[in-house]
Amino acid sequence: MTRFVFNPTRILPSLVNHIRRGYSFGGDSRQTMLLISNSVLAIAVSTDYDLTHFNTLYKLLASRVVDARARGDSELTRELALGVMEHSHQFMSALFKVGSLANVLNVMELYAPVFRRACPESNEELVNLPRRLTAMEIQLKYYAALDVLQSVITHRPMFFRYDLELLSHQEEMFIKLGNGPGLGWLYGISDRLMIALARINTLFEDFGNCVDPEVVQELEEEIAACEPIIYTSAEMDPTLNIGRIMVQEAWRLAANIYLYMALCGADSADARVVKIQKNGMKLLRSIKPRRNPDSFVVLPILVVSPLHCSPHVILPSQFGVATASPAGQSTLLSRLSGVSECSKPGTVGNDILRMLSDIWARTVERPAVWSDLRTACLRITGM
Repeated sequence: MTRFVFNPTRILPSLVNHIRRGYSFGGDSRQTMLLISNSVLAIAVSTDYDLTHFNTLYKLLASRVVDARARGDSELTRELALGVMEHSHQFMSALFKVGSLANVLNVMELYAPVFRRACPESNEELVNLPRRLTAMEIQLKYYAALDVLQSVITHRPMFFRYDLELLSHQEEMFIKLGNGPGLGWLYGISDRLMIALARINTLFEDFGNCVDPEVVQELEEEIAACEPIIYTSAEMDPTLNIGRIMVQEAWRLAANIYLYMALCGADSADARVVKIQKNGMKLLRSIKPRRNPDSFVVLPILVVSPLHCSPHVILPSQFGVATASPAGQSTLLSRLSGVSECSKPGTVGNDILRMLSDIWARTVERPAVWSDLRTACLRITGM
């Protein structure tokens, strides 16, 4: 489980509950759970996996979504929509390992209307993201979180607009303390930072890089408040814990890069961006390469990496950097290549590696800008 989950100990109670629920739904649900189990076992062994069970799972779940979407609004009740979404998080998280980025985006689009119907908000309301992240329906929180993240790494709009207001004191405490039933255990990004990223997504969609400086300052303060959460126990490997801290810090650095390059229109030669890039490389070099944590920094690396311009680019001396060292690109490529998914064509990890190469190739004689990410995504995924 540690191959694919950032902090497995945090998910065990929810996993047990999910299995019990699945068995209570009858034979179809048990069949689906068996397919999921066999798929995950095959994927976990090596990248030379047999996708027979996964392809069967894909067809089964996709057909259920298509059938649900064919129903009218009166027929597709919330209860039915929740049932259709029941195993979507396991399916999509596995697809994120074995499928391409285009596969993931297409499946998210397929599920989108069913996800919306499964949420308790009326059609006239926006889905409340903090409530989804702190509620117990793991399939809904996974979709919402992945929606936020896909927008960050592709420069595409989110599939949905979200209400980002905290609706209760309990939700606020869960999110600020990081001890709620959120998704920090999966990718190493806290719910609080996820909400900050969703806010940046929304502002960027609405205003581009013409955002009030006071709003930027508020976001800077919010990101700074998202300090790494340290989990300790007698059985925990200290090295693994240090790696988890590194992943959380990498996400925070990526959020700052996103803030400055997207909302402020900064390029990779901007002093703020250069400073964060240097901190990011220092952080990455402080931990020896290993699957955990390296597999969990693939996404934040995509955000931070466009900073690494070609070694031929001369940066203004006032930024304290004469040239962008090729050692930076080499370090990133080495770390990503060590993650098995990144070396297998047709996977999200490999698509990210190709997007990085595309950005670097097009910024040989200039600093990178945020729109380079959109261009790279279009060229690699067609979406």
